[in-house]
Amino acid sequence: MDTEAQRADFRRHFILLVLKIFLCPTSQQTISPWHIPPILDVTNPNRFNWAHKTFKWLRLAIDKFQSKNHESCGGCMFALLVYCNV
Repeated sequence: MDTEAQRADFRRHFILLVLKIFLCPTSQQTISPWHIPPILDVTNPNRFNWAHKTFKWLRLAIDKFQSKNHESCGGCMFALLVYCNV
């Protein structure tokens, strides 16, 4: 990664991968509008409150799962495991 554009592109792909696979996963094959803001400006990823975003996404996924009788539940199961073990 020689240029700043290449570094930004790598950050963008890395953040999207981490969000979609680990922090805010969905059962859909597409990204959610929630995944968009962190990848638009990747100059300072520290400005996002990743823990808040992750737990809010999990809470919404649990609410959706309970209210609509879905077969699967989205959200970060790793965060749920840590929360339940505390």
